[in-house]
Amino acid sequence: MQKMNKIALFYTFKPHEPKRDGSKRVTIHKKGNPADTIAIAYDIPDFTNKDQVALSVLTEILSSGKSSRLYKSMVEQKQMATTVYGYNMELKRRGIFLFLAMATPKSSAKELEEEILSQIADIKDGKITQEELDKVKLNSKVDFIRELESSSSVASLFGTYLAKGNLEPLVDYEDNLDKITLKDIQEVAKKYLDNNFSTTLILKKEK
Repeated sequence: MQKMNKIALFYTFKPHEPKRDGSKRVTIHKKGNPADTIAIAYDIPDFTNKDQVALSVLTEILSSGKSSRLYKSMVEQKQMATTVYGYNMELKRRGIFLFLAMATPKSSAKELEEEILSQIADIKDGKITQEELDKVKLNSKVDFIRELESSSSVASLFGTYLAKGNLEPLVDYEDNLDKITLKDIQEVAKKYLDNNFSTTLILKKEK
């Protein structure tokens, strides 16, 4: 019986990363690295959390496509980056909200970081328009509907959530998306994109 209890405990044990107690920063010099690259990551809750839809909308506003804030600012206007994107990683346990950017030859990781943090600060200050939010909602609904157009896409979509153990976030997605407000976007940015608890990785050319 004791052996069986130990086996049951092994299969039901869910390890949790300890709560972050500060920010982390690492710079790596790599031979052959063509340009400065920076990654900034923030801890976010698991995929079932009510804030996940707002976090996804925030990702779209900041970094989805050529009309996004980061692309327009860093690639088109200031020409400091060749690539920039953000990704909301919705995982079974705690996930990551990640930004990644690669500098142009004349720019540095420091400049990239300052611009990303500046754009985040604008969101925290409530500098978001209803037009931006409405556009993201429309595009997200169109993308969601397209994923339901083929049996293989449906199987992949539902399979992803089944593997995580909960279909509810998927089933309720459209309703929850409709409820998102400008205030919601501002609040999740303040709550999760906290630079006091971020992880920053900078990849530079070898000295």
